[in-house]
Amino acid sequence: MKAETRYPLVGLLLILLVLSGAMLALAGGGFNYSELSPRNGATVRSPDTTIRASVTADANIVANSAQITINGETYNATFTEWFTPKDGEIKYNAKNLADGMYNVEFSLEDVNGDVGKRAWQFTVAVPPVISELQPKDKSAHRTVDLIGAKAVDPNGTVESVVLKVNGEAVDADFDAETGYVSYEPGDLPDGENTVTLTATDNSGLSTTRNWSFTTDNTPPAFSNVVPADGAVLENGPPKVSVRIVDEQSVLVEDSIKMFINGEVVAATLEFDYDLWTQKYDKQKATLTYPITSLPHGTVEVRVEANDAAGNEGVLTWEFTIASLPKILEIHPAPNTAITSKRPIITIDVFSSEALTQDSVTLKTKGSVVGTEWTELGDNKYRVTYQPQNEWMLDEEVTLEFTAENSAGQSVTKEWYYLVDVFGDMPGTGDVSGCVHCHDNAEIKGRLCGDCHGYDIDDWHSTCFDCHSPDSVYFPGGHYGYTFGSYPHDMTEDHLVNPEELIGCRGCHSKVLTREHNRKDYTCGTCHAHESETIMDAIAEGRRDCFACHTGEAAGQVHPPHEVTYGEVCGECHGYDMMTEKVEHNDNCSGCHASDNQVYQEAILYNKGSCFDCHETPHGVYMATVPEDVFLYGNVSWGTPQNAEIFSGEAWLPAQLDNSAGRVLFSSRATLDASGLYGLYQSQMEDAGWTLLDSSLDGDGFTLEFKKRNRYCTVWLYSGDVPGGEGSNPAGSRLKVAYH
Repeated sequence: MKAETRYPLVGLLLILLVLSGAMLALAGGGFNYSELSPRNGATVRSPDTTIRASVTADANIVANSAQITINGETYNATFTEWFTPKDGEIKYNAKNLADGMYNVEFSLEDVNGDVGKRAWQFTVAVPPVISELQPKDKSAHRTVDLIGAKAVDPNGTVESVVLKVNGEAVDADFDAETGYVSYEPGDLPDGENTVTLTATDNSGLSTTRNWSFTTDNTPPAFSNVVPADGAVLENGPPKVSVRIVDEQSVLVEDSIKMFINGEVVAATLEFDYDLWTQKYDKQKATLTYPITSLPHGTVEVRVEANDAAGNEGVLTWEFTIASLPKILEIHPAPNTAITSKRPIITIDVFSSEALTQDSVTLKTKGSVVGTEWTELGDNKYRVTYQPQNEWMLDEEVTLEFTAENSAGQSVTKEWYYLVDVFGDMPGTGDVSGCVHCHDNAEIKGRLCGDCHGYDIDDWHSTCFDCHSPDSVYFPGGHYGYTFGSYPHDMTEDHLVNPEELIGCRGCHSKVLTREHNRKDYTCGTCHAHESETIMDAIAEGRRDCFACHTGEAAGQVHPPHEVTYGEVCGECHGYDMMTEKVEHNDNCSGCHASDNQVYQEAILYNKGSCFDCHETPHGVYMATVPEDVFLYGNVSWGTPQNAEIFSGEAWLPAQLDNSAGRVLFSSRATLDASGLYGLYQSQMEDAGWTLLDSSLDGDGFTLEFKKRNRYCTVWLYSGDVPGGEGSNPAGSRLKVAYH
């Protein structure tokens, strides 16, 4: 029993081994074909096709052994090696294949004489080809006399055609010899017309081609004419514009022209842009032209525009330019705050009629003042004025300008300037600015509090939802709205007592929030100050200068302005910026009201060296190191450099990346990182600096310090830059960046 059950199994295994051996022999000693194209059983729709396959073999393939057999006929194929002679691609470009089934077989031989073959089949079934569409797809025409196309079959004959125009089958002529299908449509409606042509060959294969064209007998339409036809303009030359739209066809860009009094002008054409499709709409456009130099009188405008169908559109209209002078620009802008006490004011005027210096008048504070006169050309003129004496801080200066031309037409403009050198301090813009004075303040209005809480700590939003300048507040879920209001009148709430400013107005503002408007200052700078003197003054409602700045005379309340430089400099310049007369003879505002960034940053960061502002006095670069910045004595130090030279480099801290920052390098030497790390901490702290952050890593360290508004960072490093990789055989280097 046991033997009987085993024999059939052995026999089956032997059969499988024989079959697998036969298959290996068929494959030809380890050939493997893949990625057949066309695929086995596929249908090809072209008489020309590339037959190919990927091949790998166990031995190197003989390239010139590549052959293909097509329906019993053998041809030379091409083998292209890939990475090694054992793999590549075999292919054959077959041409003019008739319809029908094709049995194909690739054959390759390797260097051992083994042959590998791969056979499969595919079908060629080429449908008719439709070309030479008439009219062309997406074209536009006023009239269409013929609709048609060419339908041919590369491997057979076209047996039938069906032509549809606008969805309806029509009786079209078909020339079987040439393949041309034609139809005379007669009158077609304006707009898009669709065409469908279906051709079927003798094998029953069909091809359908769809296209469309536009018939258009309506010229482009014009609208939105500016200035309007017949308009009389009293404010000088206008910008002329017109809207051009064609509902059926695209506009021909080169045909669109504008003529002013018979002369073509360089008008600007802008097609509509669809943000959704991100494409220009070539059927809709606006044509504009700014007239700049025409005198008064009648102006004739003519606009021409054609569409792609050949329709021509023309529009003509007229308007009149009166001779009234026009004020083109006033600088600084009227009714604004200005930062200069002796501003240069310019007024640009246009007049088509003659205008002279004697025919213009400027008044300041009610009195006529002298002006300078400049002719700019093209009937434009400029009046310039600068007051001889400085206007007072916080003064509101009124001005009135009148210009009358030779035609008796005149224009008058009144405005004012607020002399605000320092600018108003902005509100903090968040609740943190309110809690200095309004901690747990009750919110008035029982109905509001029922939903939103009764103090700012549990208020569901921020105070500034209601209290913000020029805002309109729409309460969520409420009907109606309310206008927001800033919680404080920044000017009226901070006016200094007038008698306090006697003799001070040349330098100081009468408004505390302007006087103290500096970089990084907010309401909390004073209202949350650590000084008991300042907090007591606020609590008592005092607004006199000496409530915070103690002292009986102005000279005592001004901070020291001593500077550090050599005795040779002091012989001419002295040792205090407040008494130095060579560079600082225009009082405090020369620095404190300057828009020079170097000056402002020197003030902000408490710089005390002349060379922080004047880097090259007498044409020589000079720099000093503050006495409170420690420099290690056992290395050589270079010359301080402006930190802005290194702006943007990763190692330079952002707070030192400004004109007030300086960078100093030492020579390289073998240095004790741990010892210097402790030495620099103790030396800088003894000089009044506060350590912000520190790190000691192997042979290097970083120390960051702050003193009032000033910053200082010290590095020890062995690479090319602080924090960089690598080392230098000459040793480590110290680098100090400081204010």
